[in-house]
This record gives sequence, C-alpha cells and structure tokens, in this order.
Amino acid sequence: MGVRLAIGMQQNGPAVSNLLSHKRIKAALFTDPKNAPIGMGRAPFSNGRGVCMATAIAYKYKTFQYTTDLRWRHGRVGSIASEGKPGLDISSPVEFRGEAGHWTPEDLFVASANACLLMTFLANVEREHIAVTFYESSATGTLERVGDGYQFTEVTIRPVIGIEDSAFAGRVEEMLRQAEKNCLIAKSLKATVHVEPQILSVAD
Repeated sequence: MGVRLAIGMQQNGPAVSNLLSHKRIKAALFTDPKNAPIGMGRAPFSNGRGVCMATAIAYKYKTFQYTTDLRWRHGRVGSIASEGKPGLDISSPVEFRGEAGHWTPEDLFVASANACLLMTFLANVEREHIAVTFYESSATGTLERVGDGYQFTEVTIRPVIGIEDSAFAGRVEEMLRQAEKNCLIAKSLKATVHVEPQILSVAD
C-alpha cells in the first residue's frame, strides 16, 4: 500500500509552509501540527530545533475489473468474448472428453502466465531504455491430481531474449527475474511459476 506522509513542524521564527510530492509519497510541512488535516493520527518527534509531528495516511490504489462473456454453443464447445476484442471458441481438453482443435481453459491458464511475464518484462526494459531485438517463449503447465481433484502445480516458462549489446545480458536477466516476481498473474496463482531464460546478443 502506498503511503502519504503529512509532517507538521512547530518551531521558533517565521511561519513556513511547503508542499512536497513524489509519485505515491506525499509530504506536507505545516508550521503548526494543529493545522494537519483532521482525523490523522499525530506522532511527535524532535529534530533538534523544534518538535515535528508526523502522520501517515493510507493511500488507496485504483481497482480494475475485467469482464468476459461466455455462450455455450454445442456439446463441450463454447465461445468467449470481451468487448472490442475478437471472440474465441473453447472446449475441454481432448483427454477430458473435449473437442479437438479449440483452445481450452488449461491452455489459456498457461498462456496467461506466459503473456504476463512478457508484458511485465517489457515494461521493465522500456523504463531502462534497453534495446531488445526479439522475445520468444514457450510455457508448460503441469496438471496433477491433488487431494480430490486436479490442479496446476507448476508452470515453467522458457523465454529466449535477443539484445543488441551483450553487456546488458546480466541486467536483462535481473529485469526478467523482477518480472517473474511482480507478474500479477503469477502472484495470483497457487501453482509455482519457474522461469528458465536464454539471453542472446545480436553477435551470437
């Protein structure tokens, strides 16, 4: 959770007021702690010149919702759609008496982890302006019997990444590991997600 800090200072001398902000962290400097917003708890501490009052306010992040629609067509085949996007026919896997030739929930489960890693990684390299020449990956999900039913126990993603300068190979792998840790799909899964990268430079 992000935190906004409101800091009130009482000191001898002229009144001083300033407002500081940096991304999700905000600090307000008050000449008198009593001027801090009502309802905020105040914790005094000394800076050697006076008494400072620090207050922390919880910062609420935005909530996002994603909606899909589903319609059963026949047998074990259905169609899923989302507004403004092409529809997709789905079925159960053949091994679970589904119809061949269609995407399955199991496919989409593994694909979502695979795609999320890519998108999170791209956001990381864009921030650092590192040139990536290509990115390809395969992902395998393991479905096992656990207790009274099946569940995915792990997903292994094997990305192959091309970069222009091999000097950035170590940093690129660090950013991939950060993406592995921060990918919201992986964080939402019970299954363990493993990433096994291969990073190539143009000269290779």
